[in-house]
Amino acid sequence: MIYLLYAVCAVAVAYQLVALAASLRQWTRTEPAAARTPGVSVLKPVRGHDAGLLDALRSIARQNYPQFEVLIGVARPDDPALASLRALAAEFPPGRVGVFVLPTDAPNRKAGVMAGLEQHAQYPIVLAGDADISVPPDYLRRIVAPLENPAIGLVTCIYRAPLGHILGPF
Repeated sequence: MIYLLYAVCAVAVAYQLVALAASLRQWTRTEPAAARTPGVSVLKPVRGHDAGLLDALRSIARQNYPQFEVLIGVARPDDPALASLRALAAEFPPGRVGVFVLPTDAPNRKAGVMAGLEQHAQYPIVLAGDADISVPPDYLRRIVAPLENPAIGLVTCIYRAPLGHILGPF
């Protein structure tokens, strides 16, 4: 019986070591920048006005990328964020940020808004993400780079919460 306990512990330790090595490899990895920069449509469904919403949306609208648009959608015309979203769109050049009211009867309202936003997308690459995600200025370049490989048709990113959100205040 004791050998079974040792075996389970050994497997758990091995798993933790592999996970740690994979995490370290990911943190130290550098991605090549995209050689091509095709247009990107960024879809952002919004519901309500959460703290940090406008800053997160500004981070995607301020990308160091030549050709992209940010399409923001709400499902209801009385959404509390709508006025702020329209003011945000006015901060950027015409065509950079679009705000849409997209009523939907889809079982999943967020998916319904995303489908409505996709109808307005004008670029060949479509990126979808939650509105509360803040990104660095080179985000689009890093996301588009793997798509240069014809064997890759989808790219995803792991959500990384700020450390304070995970651990709470010290």
